[in-house]
Amino acid sequence: DQALFAQYGGASYVAVLLVDIDLAAGTASVVDAGSPRMLRVRGNEIKRLEFDEQLPLGMFEETRYVEQALELQPGDRLVIVSDGVHRATGVEQPFGDSVLDDAILSSRLLSAQETVRHLLAALHDHHADDLEDDAVVFCLDWLSR
Repeated sequence: DQALFAQYGGASYVAVLLVDIDLAAGTASVVDAGSPRMLRVRGNEIKRLEFDEQLPLGMFEETRYVEQALELQPGDRLVIVSDGVHRATGVEQPFGDSVLDDAILSSRLLSAQETVRHLLAALHDHHADDLEDDAVVFCLDWLSR
């Protein structure tokens, strides 16, 4: 945050979702600094994880960020998408509504990397390849061994 502010004086900033996972404890610390969205898939249930929205990194000098706790279980899948995915408009139904959930559920049995490909393809199909914003998708599976 401070390195960005020192470099750009608030003129440029970065919206991020910072996640620090402790697999041994089954917890994560999360800072929502902008517009990315995190969804957790547990079994066949998708839950949008809500965190206190904080300022993007680099906007203001000496911004204080508060970590929030998240409990995880083996088998959980975390899907993080940028606002260019969950807020993508240009058609009658935004992708971030039930369309995103349907795409996530239909990829439940795919690997994390194939899930990313599947979600981006579904986004492009939904918008007929006419996207106007970034489209970032990250998928993390907690595989139990």
